[in-house]
Formats: sequence, C-alpha cells, structure tokens
Amino acid sequence: MDSLKRLDKAVGRLIAALDKERARAKEASGRVKELEKLLKRFEKKGVDPAALSGTVDTLRKENKVLRSKMNKGRESAERLLARVRFLEEKQ
Repeated sequence: MDSLKRLDKAVGRLIAALDKERARAKEASGRVKELEKLLKRFEKKGVDPAALSGTVDTLRKENKVLRSKMNKGRESAERLLARVRFLEEKQ
C-alpha cells in the first residue's frame, strides 16, 4: 500500500505540474496573439518595428547622456551658489 500511495502522490504532482504548464502555455499563446495584432497595426501604419526599436535604443542612449550633462550642470551651479553664499557671508 505504501508504494501505491507514493505513486498516487507522484501522479498527483505530475498532473498539477501539467495543469500549471498548460496554463502558462495558454497565457503565452494569448500574449503571442496580442503581439501579432500589435505588429500588424504597426505594419499597416508603415512603421518598421525593427527601426522603431533602434530609434528607442538611440533615444535611451541620448537620454542617458543628457541626464549626465544635467547632473554635471547642476553640480556646477551648486558650486557657484556655494561660492556666492561664502562671498556674501564675508561681506
């Protein structure tokens, strides 16, 4: 009987795992369908998804550079403000 119980539990675990994988596959299939619809919408509007992806990457890089420049500018402004305050205190 002990072996039968272990086998029953093992089969139960396998069935649960199979159900879980089926649910994941169904969800993935739904996501694929959504992405295919979105891709078709882009294509209808004459947008090349690959080019759009490249543009997004370029904009992200430019954004990173601009943030760095803004931070450097902010640091410079803070240093200048500190100098002005120091000079004001001396007067």
